[in-house]
Amino acid sequence: MLDLLRAWDLAQEDLLILHPDDDLASAVKKLLERAETHSGSPCGIVQDENGRFLGTLSTHRALRAIGAAIEEAGIFASSRQINMDRAVHALCRMVGGHTVRDHMYTKVLEVAPHTPLPEILRRFADSMGHFAVVTEAGRALGLLELDDVFKTFAASMLSEKPINS
Repeated sequence: MLDLLRAWDLAQEDLLILHPDDDLASAVKKLLERAETHSGSPCGIVQDENGRFLGTLSTHRALRAIGAAIEEAGIFASSRQINMDRAVHALCRMVGGHTVRDHMYTKVLEVAPHTPLPEILRRFADSMGHFAVVTEAGRALGLLELDDVFKTFAASMLSEKPINS
């Protein structure tokens, strides 16, 4: 059964689309809103105005950029009381000019829709990635998370063998 599965069988089709010139702050807001309504790690698909896949922006990657701004501003460096208004304004100034293009990941694992599950697993192991983008003709069709693959394996194994107490 598992040998018959292809990338498209496991891919999430409901994609969060981001554009490279979107400001980082609005992209983070979209990623965090998505995290509230979707399971898994929020990841946006970055594409140009023609729908061509360019890369991804994960919540982790975007927040790393903001974390660097926090560290650079020294907002949490002192032991005295933090003025949150001042901290937010400092972050907005520092991150305000950043775009999705500045922080997107372009070396993304891409798989074709017909890629068999064993090949997907091999490519995940080789890349040490947590997700792959299902692409065809330069367009992102879906997102495939490693967790989805593991859940599929677990469900298959549990349905084939009863667990003895």
